[in-house]
Amino acid sequence: MTAGRRLLGVLLLTLAGLLGGAGVASAHTGLEGSTPGEGGTVSSLSAPVRLHFADPVLKGTAAAVLTGPEGRVELARPSVRGASVTFRLPKGTAAGRHRLAWRVVADDGHPVEGVLTFTVAARAVAAPSPAPSASSSSGAAVAPRSAVPTTAATPTDDVAATALAATESAGTDAASEGGPFTGWAAFALLLVLALALPRWVARRRPAPDPGGAR
Repeated sequence: MTAGRRLLGVLLLTLAGLLGGAGVASAHTGLEGSTPGEGGTVSSLSAPVRLHFADPVLKGTAAAVLTGPEGRVELARPSVRGASVTFRLPKGTAAGRHRLAWRVVADDGHPVEGVLTFTVAARAVAAPSPAPSASSSSGAAVAPRSAVPTTAATPTDDVAATALAATESAGTDAASEGGPFTGWAAFALLLVLALALPRWVARRRPAPDPGGAR
């Protein structure tokens, strides 16, 4: 009988120990959520990755390893505020799927660790400006020529200059020889001769013989 009581007592103590251990374990902190959630997307590198726990986290105990498409990504020291731990993605983080393996220590001294998987969205690329059309480019090329006249001599300009010089020379010679008055005098003289010549020729003809007429 005594041995049976002792065995029963041992069993009760063992059960109490197991129940007490389970109660202590259930009191430890745990991850309640994250931003983004598991399998979520980070829209930009300025958006933080944040872990939310049930109990406060000891400062200086949070650590993580971030792995992306291009390998391991160096993270800055996370910030701890109460039960939240915030990680900042560095500039140049490649777009694609990332894996954050984290570990913290709760204020009761119990370590907690886990893995968060998320995707970094691709950055938007600015559309190239449209190329100028042929009409606009040709107009831009013609405008300077119309605004600034060219000074280069051409064969047509040389011929025009030569003709102008010859005209001016002819006008100068005509003016030195009497100008238009000499031409009018010659015309008048020809007109007088044309009128007087028939009369002079008629007078020079011999008179008809009266005897011959019979």
